[in-house]
Amino acid sequence: MEILQQAMLVGAVLALLAVCLWLLKRKGMVNFRALPGFPKKNRSLEVIERLQLTPQHALCLVRMNKRTMLIGTAPAGCHLLDKEEELSC
Repeated sequence: MEILQQAMLVGAVLALLAVCLWLLKRKGMVNFRALPGFPKKNRSLEVIERLQLTPQHALCLVRMNKRTMLIGTAPAGCHLLDKEEELSC
């Protein structure tokens, strides 16, 4: 009886841990692909960094293929502020 109770408690703790990790991943606070052992996907579009200026305005540094772009977002839309192309040798 005591072993069954301990096994149920361990299962409950593992389930709580799984739910917490799922919530963190859903909110973007955890990235499992950055850990060693997880396959990295070759993405052509990647958000490098995002800086929130106001609740409605932000700056996003985005990499698309070999181009890096700075994009400003606002309620009226988004605007390309600067771009840089990487040279391939």
